[in-house]
Amino acid sequence: ATPLTRHFLSQAFLKDLNPENPLGTSGKLAQAYDRVLREIYMGSSSAVSPAALKIAIARFAPRFAGCSQHDATEFLAYLLDGLHEDLNRIRKAPYVELPDIEDGENMAVASAEAWDGHLQRNNSLVLQTFYGQFKSTCVCPRCNRVSVSFDAFNHVSLEIPQPQSNRFMSILLFASNNTNALPTRCVLQVPRGSSVADLKQLLSKQSGIPIQRLAFCDIYEYSIYEILQDNKSVNTIRSNDLIAAYEVDPYTNTTIHVVATNTLKNTVKESNSNDEEGKNKDDELFGFPIVTSFRATITCTEVYQHLWTKFNYIQGLQKEWMQVCITNNNGEPHNLFPNNSPMLPSDSEDNIVDYLGENCTEQFLFCAVQWNIPSSKAADTIKTNFIQVSDHPSYLKATKQEAYNINNRITLDQCFQTFTRPERLDDNNMWYCNKCKEHVRALKTMELWRLPNILVVQLKRFEFHTRKLDTFVDFPLEGLDMSHYCGSSTSDSFVQHNNSNDDALYDLFAVTNHFGRAGFGHYTAFARCWDETPDKGEWTLFDDASAVAVEHVVTPAAYILFYRRRRFH
Repeated sequence: ATPLTRHFLSQAFLKDLNPENPLGTSGKLAQAYDRVLREIYMGSSSAVSPAALKIAIARFAPRFAGCSQHDATEFLAYLLDGLHEDLNRIRKAPYVELPDIEDGENMAVASAEAWDGHLQRNNSLVLQTFYGQFKSTCVCPRCNRVSVSFDAFNHVSLEIPQPQSNRFMSILLFASNNTNALPTRCVLQVPRGSSVADLKQLLSKQSGIPIQRLAFCDIYEYSIYEILQDNKSVNTIRSNDLIAAYEVDPYTNTTIHVVATNTLKNTVKESNSNDEEGKNKDDELFGFPIVTSFRATITCTEVYQHLWTKFNYIQGLQKEWMQVCITNNNGEPHNLFPNNSPMLPSDSEDNIVDYLGENCTEQFLFCAVQWNIPSSKAADTIKTNFIQVSDHPSYLKATKQEAYNINNRITLDQCFQTFTRPERLDDNNMWYCNKCKEHVRALKTMELWRLPNILVVQLKRFEFHTRKLDTFVDFPLEGLDMSHYCGSSTSDSFVQHNNSNDDALYDLFAVTNHFGRAGFGHYTAFARCWDETPDKGEWTLFDDASAVAVEHVVTPAAYILFYRRRRFH
């Protein structure tokens, strides 16, 4: 965005640096961003690596560390918020208490007071450029009390309307009856508001696996993030979660249940090679984690063999590459075996319980399966093979339905209509009514009230988890009229010059595209040169180090849209 770029390249940002702000990064994020911009605009290289910026971000937001793919919207929101805090001109933020806003009050005055209260604690070029204001209205279904609040935002997330009233849930099934088979990608169709127990029942019917042998888990960063309880609502499962179902033995006092991650220890790499966070690069998580079970009476050798069978479906894998390290639930080695070692002895006939203890069946056994692969080429191939899946007919059927949805185009206008439509809150997101003195399922309505100079719009494509919504959303390149969706456009506070709607007209200047599926994919971008007049420049596709001219930018891959207001405030 040109205003922000100019602010940095002119070094005007230096007078705004706020290293004492406890909500910022001591200015390190802003300084790293400045270095990248200067390399791009003033350097001599034809391509620039933003490694320094990545290191700075990972230092203060560890979720963006490593080489795993992260959501572009989450990254952008953190970057904007981090730059704002680093450049916040307010050195000592006062305490600001905003009163509850009731129905019947002058909303123009109330919103102005809320915005003024926000500005008393926040003032930066980032805020002036990217931040707008939401109006949120909640109506109590019991006493009809109406409560209004105004909140700042730096992007708008729009749900893509779908014709189905049901929700499609993509599940990755690891069945134990055929260890040579790939994990199976299934799709379950359930009513919105269903529970994990409902998913288990449908998957049991589809796969023939008894309900009591199914364990549903949330996979994040190649690890088991959460074992989902039966009463968990599918509405609480986030759009970028990868849900897996493992076939395991029922929980008894004679069965040990194991949670295992896969770690790549490539012996080709230098032993002293460190990544940007100071960790050894050899310790790289990859592939799908494993949840399995076995009898508590088996030997260490049998445990090793049991774990090995879970990888039979992976082509090119060799048994001598595998070592098993017993850990605690934080991934730290647990020295249980002879010589104070955490490594499971693969040739020991000792009973595993002798080392784990008699109470081992009452909790999960955690371990890291370490793969010592002798070459980088083999390691790259194995990493690819580790995430191979097969598609169940239910997935193929859902894909055809998705293709139908692609052919029946949705417009950005329809997405905004869905965003501003009243919605009844579910049991997991209830609102507290001060009059009834209890949490209720309020009717909530969202509106845009104050429009930013640069409007960032996210199209929520990952509702189907491992499947992605490739629905074609048609969006305008020029002349997006936001007056229809800005609540203040009907009030006296909405400034209109010469009786025109120029204050609410936006032109597109960039698009972030996503190809692939949730957790695995590739990002590209379309952009055109910024001009002080409405943009009419040519579009360029940016794909890693490649930059080529293109004509068409409205595609089913569009994920984040960047619009600039024609008349900046």
